[in-house]
Amino acid sequence: MNRLLIISILFFWSYGAMAQREFPAEIRLKSGDTLMGMLFVKTNVFNKDLLEITSFNEKLKFYDEDGAKLKIKARDINELIFMGPDSKKRNFVKIGQFKTLVEVIYSNKVKWYKFYYLNSYMERTVNEFFDEEGNNYSATIVVNNLRKKLKKLVKNDPEIVKFIDQNNMGTENILRIIKMYEEKI
Repeated sequence: MNRLLIISILFFWSYGAMAQREFPAEIRLKSGDTLMGMLFVKTNVFNKDLLEITSFNEKLKFYDEDGAKLKIKARDINELIFMGPDSKKRNFVKIGQFKTLVEVIYSNKVKWYKFYYLNSYMERTVNEFFDEEGNNYSATIVVNNLRKKLKKLVKNDPEIVKFIDQNNMGTENILRIIKMYEEKI
């Protein structure tokens, strides 16, 4: 019995230790301070390049340049910037209506954010779009239909609506739609 308990404890301890990576990061706090250091992010056990963004929804583990370990609550952060495993810059911000940080996918006249949340132990995303006046074009969390959100955003442009109906809603096409819309406003 004791042997099984020890093996179980070692397995779960090693799972937690192995299932995280560190990334150079910059954190801009609401207080106005800027921290530079290493951000620890949980990863998928089988694929270290798959990050669990929800692992820092509430608080994050961070080592500053002096090596001091900090636990920072998401509500105290204005912006978090780090280089992901694919060497792409990832930018997360705190915006009013969300209790967690949201990822900035695109920001110009139209802003596109991804909100990450857990549902039955699986990470899910909701795409949020804001026009130049700050109007939010999103459906409920249960219904995350990108076509409907984008059609609401571009409703006065039949050419773009037609493009939405005829194409898949991958990242490239969503960016194309937003840029088409921005050119006309």
